[in-house]
This record gives sequence, structure tokens and C-alpha cells, in this order.
Amino acid sequence: MRKKLALAIIGIAIYLLTLFFTAPVAIFYHWFIPGQFQVTGIEGTLFHGWVEQLRWPGGSISNLHWRVYISRLLLGQFQVDIHFSGAIKGHSEVTITPWGWRFNNTQISTRLSTLKASLPIELPVNLSGQLSVNLSEFEPGLNGCEKLDGRIMISDVQVSSELGEFHPSHILGQLRCKNHRPDLQIDHRGPMFRLNMHVQRQPQQWLLEGRFKPTSELPKAYRQLLRRMTLGDNQGYHYFHLTYPNQVRQVKNTH
Repeated sequence: MRKKLALAIIGIAIYLLTLFFTAPVAIFYHWFIPGQFQVTGIEGTLFHGWVEQLRWPGGSISNLHWRVYISRLLLGQFQVDIHFSGAIKGHSEVTITPWGWRFNNTQISTRLSTLKASLPIELPVNLSGQLSVNLSEFEPGLNGCEKLDGRIMISDVQVSSELGEFHPSHILGQLRCKNHRPDLQIDHRGPMFRLNMHVQRQPQQWLLEGRFKPTSELPKAYRQLLRRMTLGDNQGYHYFHLTYPNQVRQVKNTH
């Protein structure tokens, strides 16, 4: 009798799981997606589905596809392979466990013009080019991150304004998790300028600080504008310090 009861419970459990994973995802997608996100055109099941567009304040992605690795469920992990396109495109392997989320082998790319449009400040120049983000590992945390290891590349850049245009070389940066907060470090030495920049998420704001040193290869009009805006130190570096919200601009001179 006990054996029959156990088999019946197992059979019911399998039936309910099958029903859950094969039911249309449109019925319960709001269980997984926070309220600030808006979904258009959702189809498929929890195992394999598609979203026409996913929007949030300040951005969106299109043609979001996902597929669940069934074999991982036996290990107590819900692992999903995600692909998306649109203004922001890329793919990622997302693992969901009772202890949290983890992203592996994540690649994201977008145009610099798209990124510029989402910035909280208006830049006085036009930008074109590509931003690529490659994350080998990212584990979100309450304060930002528990683990983060990746890099960024800014390529095919063109900067233009009424002063003219120029094409900087590729810029590379390293992404790390420091004190449970995302941290970006850029140390660029190109033919037109040298840039040392640090971007970090702080408790109440984002911090961007660093120094910029133009060379004679940078168009003269931009070098003259830079000298009018800030005074360089005795090595030719111009320093900047920005925070958001409550942006503050500070210039450090070491004459």
C-alpha cells in the first residue's frame, strides 16, 4: 500500500512539473520579471520561448530567446541560455539556484550613440563606434555584485563636433568586483591621448574619476579647448572627478 502511495505521489509530481514547464509562459512570466520591465509579444514555454521586446526605463532589447538546460535541473540548477538583439544585443548563460543568480560567458554589444542617448548628462560631441562587454562571470549581490570578472572594448570610435573629427584607437578596460561593488578600470595609451579612468558604484552614487593627457596627434582645436577648460599639471595631465547623482566636477592642478 505504501509503495503504491509513493508511486502515485511521484506520478502526480511528474505530471504537475510537466504541466508547469509545458504551459504557455505568458500565464506566469510576471512571477519572474520585476514590475519596472514591460514585455511585448511573449510566446513559448518556460523551457523554450521568445519575447518580441523587453523594455525598462532607459533601454530595451528585442528578439529575446531562451532555452532551459533540462539536464541541469537534476543538479538543482535552473540554467538558461539567452540570446537577444536590437539596440543592445548579446547572449548569456544564466544559472538560477535557491541561493541566487549567476551569469557566465556573457557578451553584450551596443553602439556608442545608443549609450550616449542613455547618459544622464549631454555630451558636447557626437560619438559613433561600438561598445563590447565580455563577462566570464557575474554574480549579482545586494550591494551590486558578489563576483565580477570581465572586460570592455570601445572600438571603431569617431568623435565629431563643430571643431572637427578624430578617430581614437581601441580602448580596453577591466571589470572587477571590489567591496561588493562593480568597478571599471581603464588604462589607455594611444597615439592621440593617454587616459587613466576609474568608474565605481558607491552606496549612493556612481563615481568617475581619472586623468587625460592629449598628445600632438589630437586635433589642435580640441587641445586648445581642453586648455581653456582646465589647467594641466606639469606633465600635461588634466584631471576630472564626476559623481552621479549630484554631479560635481573638480580639476586638480599640480603646478
